[in-house]
Amino acid sequence: MLSLRIFVKNSVKANIPAVTAFHTSSVEWAARKGTREKAKKKKVKVEVKKVGFIPHNQRNKDKLVTSVIDKHYDDSWKQTPFDDVYVGRYYKWKVYPFREAVECHRETHHPTMYNVPNASLNVHIELNMVAEKKTRHLENFYRTVKIDHSFDQGVDRQIIVFTKTKESAKEAMAAGASLAGGSELIKDVQNGELQLSDYQYVLAHPEILPELVTLRGLMKKKFPNPKNGSLGVDIPSMVQHFKNGIEYSAIRDENQLDFGLITTSIGT
Repeated sequence: MLSLRIFVKNSVKANIPAVTAFHTSSVEWAARKGTREKAKKKKVKVEVKKVGFIPHNQRNKDKLVTSVIDKHYDDSWKQTPFDDVYVGRYYKWKVYPFREAVECHRETHHPTMYNVPNASLNVHIELNMVAEKKTRHLENFYRTVKIDHSFDQGVDRQIIVFTKTKESAKEAMAAGASLAGGSELIKDVQNGELQLSDYQYVLAHPEILPELVTLRGLMKKKFPNPKNGSLGVDIPSMVQHFKNGIEYSAIRDENQLDFGLITTSIGT
C-alpha cells in the first residue's frame, strides 16, 4: 500500500490513497508438449565428411585465383614490323635462323662489347605436353644428348661401369669413367664398401647383366637400360655420351598442364 501525496497551488492539501501492482514472478509457462521435438526434427543435419591427409602445398588451392594466362607464346595476331625501330610488344618478334642467332650471340659477347667471348649459349624450348590422348599429359622427363664437340659445362660427372672383361674396363677408364670393373664391384656394393649414390650414372655391358640384377633394388632408376643408352656393348662411346653430353629436363607447368619448358646450355 502506497500513499500518494499531491500538492496543488492555492488549494487544500489532500492525501489520496493509491495502490500499485508490481509483477515480480519469473516463472515462464512451459511450451506445449511435443513442440521442442518438432523443432529438432526441422533442423537439417550437417554431415561431416572425413578427408584424408592433404599436403601443405596443395591446401586452399580452390581459393586461389583460377585465371591462368596461356604460357605458349603466340604472336600470330601481331603485325610484322616495317621499320628498324618499333615497340616490341605490338609487333612480331624477328625470327633468326639458328646459325645467324649464334653469330649474333658471338657479336654481342665479343671483347669489344660485353667482353665475355666464352659465355654459355642457353636455349629455352617450349613444349606441348599433350599426350596421344588429348585428356592426358606427359610427365616430366630427363635426358642426356650426345654431342660431337664437347665443351666445359662446369660439372664433373661421376660414372661407374660394370663389365665382364678387363679390356673393356680399361677402355671405360680411358674414356673418362670414374670406376670400372666386374663381379668384384658388385660384391663391394653388396658389402657396403662401395656407395652407388656417389655416382650420377651407372653403365653396364649386357654380359654382366644377370649378376647385376641383384643390385636393382639399390640402383632403382639408375639401373642400366638400353632405352636411355646406359646398357650396351660400345662402352667407350657410352662413357663419352654421359660424360660430355648435354643434360636437359622437361618440366611441366603445375597450373597449365599442356605447357612444358626446357632450359639448358648447348655450347659457348
